[in-house]
Amino acid sequence: MSEFPLEIWDLPKARQVYSVPLGLHWNPVLRVRFSPAGNYILFVYSNKARVYEYRLVDQQ
Repeated sequence: MSEFPLEIWDLPKARQVYSVPLGLHWNPVLRVRFSPAGNYILFVYSNKARVYEYRLVDQQ
């Protein structure tokens, strides 16, 4: 899997933005699921699921 920076938007708060490379496992408990349609990503951490919106960050 290629590594591209992503902007990860916390939909409930819509404030925090993260830049995360694809395929990066910074926490073994964290599991990432991309939605089949739409720019949404599901983080499952400590038995708590949260939905985020993501988009590719322009690499310039």
